[in-house]
Amino acid sequence: MSRKKVFILAIVAFAILGTLALGNYHRIEKLLERGEGEDDDRATAAGEMMMLWQSSAYPDPTGIQKKYLDAWTYAQQMKRDAENRKEEYGLNGTATTETYNGSWSSLGFSSTIGGRVLSIAMNSKRDNSIFIGTASGGIWKTYNALGGTPVWQSVTTGFPVLGVSSIIINPSDTNTIYAGTGEIYRIDSTNTTMNPSITGYNTWKTRGTWGVGVLKSTNGGTSWSQVLVKSENSLFGIQRLRFDPTNYNTVYAAATDGLYKTTNAGTTWTQVLAKTLVEDVVIDSKAPGKLLISVGNLDNIDKGIYQSLDTGKTWTKITNGTPASIEGCIKFDYVKNSGDTVYASIGVNENGSPDELYQTTNFGTKWTNLTGSNHCSYQFWYSHCVAVNPTNTNLLTYAGVGLHQYTVSSSSASSIGGSVHSDIHDVKYDSSNTSNIFLACDGGVYRSTNGGNAWTAINSGLTAIQFYSTVGVGSLATGSAVVVGGLQDNGVWVYNGSTSTWSSFPNLATTDGASCFVDPTNNANILASGDARLVYYSSNTAGSSAQVLGYWGEIHDSRTAFVAPMAISKSSHTTFYVGTDELFKTTNSGGAWTGGTGGGANPGTSYIDALHKTAIAIAVSPKSANKLYVSVSPFSQFDGDVDSLYYSPPSDVLRSINGGSTLPMTIINGSVSHPLPNRYVQDFAISPTNDDSVWAVIGGFGSGHVYVSPDSGANWYDKDPGPSSGGLPDVPANAIMLDPNNSQIIYVGTDIGTYVSPDGGTTWQDFNGGGFWDGMMVMDLEPYPGNKILAATHGKGAFVSQLYSVSLPVTVTSFTGTNNGNGYANLQWTTSIESSIRQYNLQRSLDGVNFQQVATVQAKNANYSTYNYNDNISSIQNSSEVYYRLQIVNVDGTIQLTNVVAIAINAQLGMSIAGNPFTDQLTIIFTTLAQQQAEARLFDASGRMLMRQAYALQGGSNTLSLQNLGFLPKGMYVLEFVTPGQRYSRKVVKK
Repeated sequence: MSRKKVFILAIVAFAILGTLALGNYHRIEKLLERGEGEDDDRATAAGEMMMLWQSSAYPDPTGIQKKYLDAWTYAQQMKRDAENRKEEYGLNGTATTETYNGSWSSLGFSSTIGGRVLSIAMNSKRDNSIFIGTASGGIWKTYNALGGTPVWQSVTTGFPVLGVSSIIINPSDTNTIYAGTGEIYRIDSTNTTMNPSITGYNTWKTRGTWGVGVLKSTNGGTSWSQVLVKSENSLFGIQRLRFDPTNYNTVYAAATDGLYKTTNAGTTWTQVLAKTLVEDVVIDSKAPGKLLISVGNLDNIDKGIYQSLDTGKTWTKITNGTPASIEGCIKFDYVKNSGDTVYASIGVNENGSPDELYQTTNFGTKWTNLTGSNHCSYQFWYSHCVAVNPTNTNLLTYAGVGLHQYTVSSSSASSIGGSVHSDIHDVKYDSSNTSNIFLACDGGVYRSTNGGNAWTAINSGLTAIQFYSTVGVGSLATGSAVVVGGLQDNGVWVYNGSTSTWSSFPNLATTDGASCFVDPTNNANILASGDARLVYYSSNTAGSSAQVLGYWGEIHDSRTAFVAPMAISKSSHTTFYVGTDELFKTTNSGGAWTGGTGGGANPGTSYIDALHKTAIAIAVSPKSANKLYVSVSPFSQFDGDVDSLYYSPPSDVLRSINGGSTLPMTIINGSVSHPLPNRYVQDFAISPTNDDSVWAVIGGFGSGHVYVSPDSGANWYDKDPGPSSGGLPDVPANAIMLDPNNSQIIYVGTDIGTYVSPDGGTTWQDFNGGGFWDGMMVMDLEPYPGNKILAATHGKGAFVSQLYSVSLPVTVTSFTGTNNGNGYANLQWTTSIESSIRQYNLQRSLDGVNFQQVATVQAKNANYSTYNYNDNISSIQNSSEVYYRLQIVNVDGTIQLTNVVAIAINAQLGMSIAGNPFTDQLTIIFTTLAQQQAEARLFDASGRMLMRQAYALQGGSNTLSLQNLGFLPKGMYVLEFVTPGQRYSRKVVKK
């Protein structure tokens, strides 16, 4: 696939579109709260908020909460349709790749980095049991939190859960768990009116990831139900959940549009107060009618602490002792069973005021500052918290960028962070042993067992890492893969497929990782980047690296995307492109660059499109290093930490045929009759044989998400008819890839998963089988060695699956064998899409382990082919069975193996099963004296039929397969095999 998208350092506001004249760029004062500030931590958070919102909302974010949930409902139907196709496959005996919807497996990650974690919930009755909520990876759990190496497991909810800002576990019934979803930091200034002139409705700090309201489990997280959901014009998210400490059936939810309350364990909810961005809530343990809430963040006009003494009927804003002005948000903790003492972590301003911890001893009526308690700094709007030691209420653990402890009686503060990753969202004490402390941060989960004196990252199994756009993939000499990718707030990392390990990329370990590429001819050559055009090159597989382009963050923000797009030419492998609002080109692997005549922040004359219109995706023709396609954004951030932005619509797509020598490039938004919609083009894919044929995927809602141009952008044709006509779910599409074996097979990555078209975009199918769960925000798709595809997600790590075109080993859809009774074993195999295959080597074994080649069959390289071979087994002695497999040799020399077929030599009538326990198929060996019909039926433990398949049996031993079982969950099943005269039944296990 050619190259590639990135999301921008800019922001999108539908309301702005109605107030600004099109065509010129404008300065919009105070619309954009800076997120990329004094260091990389700040850049990381704000840049992520911006890029996700921008690609999702532009140009019309109204009603996007409902749009997203509607898209999920449709996506579930697509998944059911895929499963039904598998059942139909079993019924009619046909074998085509249309039954395959992916089988994803995780590449894992380094245990030192777990990804961004927002919230922690501890089981009060089982100290080792912890649930966590991540920023866009959903819910995770461990049952060994205090063991030597806790191992995390993902929690499947059945909903598109990404961000989880709050989790609580019922202390009296720890099987009952509530999860508040969505990571949202900014919405409109009132509940009914979106006012961008006040709040910057669509600034880059507007949101992190989607929410689906409040979920509840009553069986320890095994299954979940949605107990509070709203359809909002704005995003709807839950910032905090808290139990009434006197009645656990009463739960409060601090939400983006107010405070909600249930008194019947989530069955019904009442909005207690309608205010924008209620961040936290505290309930008086001695008088549960008394409530405290914190309100607002960023530019909300109504911001501060409110108190109610009558269960929320009336509210009073508290100003006695609180800061005169607050730029960020407020988070609480309280002294349990006290009812009076509450602490507040207040994000006063980005400059870092001296005091950001406040205390009340009369439940909020009056507050006093705790001197020397600065901790929020430039994360005043994003990541900070405070926690009271349950057994020593004089001691507080509090965090923002770093981690600290505060002794209230002596007004003394100390830093205890040590090696803890910055940007801390939550701190929890083990109530039974307060020497044990856990914290959630942008680097995963950390644990202290000595009261905070020392900390250890406990991220084994946790892959809540957030890949940004382009991930580079190459092949090692052994045929395994090398992968290089950039992570939000966690640098650039390299995966070595031969050892299945991850290591950090030199010089980019502590930045925001961004676009990355591997030289398609030599995987030792890697181009990697951090945010704001910080580019490094390695020629020794990341053993070392050298900077080849300088960092523009904080200085030239108006000229570059947060994640600047890059590309490597496939036809000239030392030619690289990097895009800002200008085009930078090197023909000697970064040794020297052309372009960039504007001189950084200074206006120039050689723009891709125009000043401040930053590139967000670049693709280079696989045939010519000088032909490229670029998309740009109409928004960009002001330089030097100024809270303003430039706006210069529309979002254009452009083309160059001379390597960017002529600027600006040619705009190719299509014709009047066949235009591209006014959306962000997130990614391109160019035909490997015709570089006038280019595909593009589109962000936003309400339009098609896949377009193709046969004429270099003169016309664009919509290949996504939408949900009503069998198209894709209506959510932002982020990535596109053409199948390397068959460019008519197209893969698209979206905000809720991956989809495939087997026929050039005519029809679309679910491709989320196997290891994917809940919602998967897929940011990039890349070909992967071994006829596989890699998906890089924003929140759940990297995954690989076999390609659609090779759903069974390479293109074989069945491989069976029969003892025909006259001294020969008949082997038969069929293929569907068959291309680039040199030959099939038939191999035989007497023990099922050691194989020798017995025949070579030349490939036909034609669709839906059938092959037969008769192998003489008359001389085989002292063996009851003989085993066969196919070695498939591709034209490039790579090799794949099929399943193993077992054939009985001295046949006993009846059925036996090979390969039990099974993974993705069952092999049935059935011996009969005569030709007859038969049927296999697979049942789950409850007796529900899952699949059935008919067979035509030949006289002798028949080796039969029941395939495509990878989608089944692990557990016990029953296999029935029915012939006209008998019924056989066996228990089988999916492992």
